[in-house]
Amino acid sequence: MINEVNNKVFLNRIYEDYQGRNRDKGVFDKVGYCCFGPLIQGFLEWLYSSAVEKKIDCVLFFSRDGYFMKKMFDRMFPRTFIQSYYFYASRRALQVAALHLHPGFEEVIQSMFIPREVTYKWLIQKWGGDIDFCSDLLESKQIDIEGVVKKENLINDIHARDIYELLSDKIISCSKEESKAFKAYFDSFDIKGRIAIVDIGWHGNMQRSFSALMDSFGYDHTIIGYYLGVVPRSDNQKYVNMNGYLYQKDKNEWLYDSSKYVCSLLELCFMAPHGTLLKYTSDKNRVQLDDFEYANTLTAHNIFLLQEAAEEYVIEHININEKVNDPLICFGPFYQLFMRPSKEVAESFGDLELVEPKEMKLAEKTKIIDVIKHPHRLRDKYVNSSWKMGFLKRLLGLPLPYEKIVLLSKRLYRP
Repeated sequence: MINEVNNKVFLNRIYEDYQGRNRDKGVFDKVGYCCFGPLIQGFLEWLYSSAVEKKIDCVLFFSRDGYFMKKMFDRMFPRTFIQSYYFYASRRALQVAALHLHPGFEEVIQSMFIPREVTYKWLIQKWGGDIDFCSDLLESKQIDIEGVVKKENLINDIHARDIYELLSDKIISCSKEESKAFKAYFDSFDIKGRIAIVDIGWHGNMQRSFSALMDSFGYDHTIIGYYLGVVPRSDNQKYVNMNGYLYQKDKNEWLYDSSKYVCSLLELCFMAPHGTLLKYTSDKNRVQLDDFEYANTLTAHNIFLLQEAAEEYVIEHININEKVNDPLICFGPFYQLFMRPSKEVAESFGDLELVEPKEMKLAEKTKIIDVIKHPHRLRDKYVNSSWKMGFLKRLLGLPLPYEKIVLLSKRLYRP
């Protein structure tokens, strides 16, 4: 478990540093400096130490979560012999490029990250299909493109299988084309030797697709993945070399079961100032990016304030003699703050917006009177909330052990 005594000593020291600089820039600045900064520094110290030990030649920071990691890595280790690159990657781009290597329906589904519920339209897009091309074809088969299917039912869903069969030739052709484009993009870096790929986590689908592509090209690279966390039950750990800083199989598995409720919030903290990678292309740019979905939003403004403060923390602590990279200590301030949020933190961070898989606030404000009038809506709002501790704190406002309430509720509703 997280050692509250050790973390209190660590956090008190950080707060002293923070207050000693007469900082008063608001909650995002304080959280960035006191909680996100220590986590970034601890993670990168761990990464660098392991990379040196394993004789890594090159580190690829995958977009977009790797943007801030790469920036801090270069600040912390400016004289390292290890090359580092910012490498455009996304689940969709890598999985589509690798799809033709194992094109069976079951293999394709098992290789994908699937949210709790998806539409057939979502599936087609993740397979690289053309929605306009598909619409008339699916309508003739009386398949609703906006139809919803649950994750657990997808492998046996007749419509999903029919759609894949109808579009398989076009999907596989698209996959082969994007595979060639990926190869050209990778070759533009002139990478040799042992490669570390770095991302936030969590299941390792991107690394598995990346490794499959590298094998298909006949490249003799050793590839090691470094992540903030690896889902302990992820099957990908059987096939690729993955390392989780906070947790993985047989390492702090209990931490995943609780901290997964702040994953969406944590992912927001790693926001990059550009859109996601749509696909690899054969044109001179080699990559096609989507528009930045958070452009000119208050959410982006606040997250970048948080990152600026985290960067200040890292810079101020680069040269201290006693480096701390114990994950349970470095993650402790972040974990405790968001598992047991104050009213100020719940309101400030709860209003941050997510756009995937659908637009919503991290922890929407819900009034008690609305719950009394429409009690049946409370469960749906709670289950769909990305940050359940913040949701309950905003709803009730009382000093309760919200992390325990959420973990107990899992047994009833499996949210």
